[in-house]
Amino acid sequence: MSIDSTHKIDALIAERQQMSQRLQAIDDQLLNQIRESAKLVHVPVSNAAVAKLIEQYSAGMSVTDICLIANLSPTTYYNILSKLDTVKIKTLQTVLNTIGLELYVGEKNAGGRV
Repeated sequence: MSIDSTHKIDALIAERQQMSQRLQAIDDQLLNQIRESAKLVHVPVSNAAVAKLIEQYSAGMSVTDICLIANLSPTTYYNILSKLDTVKIKTLQTVLNTIGLELYVGEKNAGGRV
C-alpha cells in the first residue's frame, strides 16, 4: 500500500468519524425537540391514555423487555394499564422513561384556555 493510499484512507476514516459525531448531535437535537413538542400536548392521565402511549412509543418492545429494563414485575406493568390509580408515580415514571417518555405535570386545559 502506498503512502498516498494510506493518507486517503486515514482522511476518509476521519471524515466518517466527523459525520458520525454530527449525526449523533442531530439525533440528540431531534429527540429533544420531539420531547419538547410532546409537552405541548395535553394527555390526561388515564388507563386508556397511558396504555395508548406505551403501545405507541414502545417501538415493538415486548412486555418482558419493558419489565426487565424497568425492573418491575409483569403484574405491576399490567396494573399500570388497568388499575392506574393503584400504581406509584415513581413506577409509572420508570416505565415511561424506559420507552423514552417522561411524566410531566402541566396546567390543566380548562374551558377556552389553551
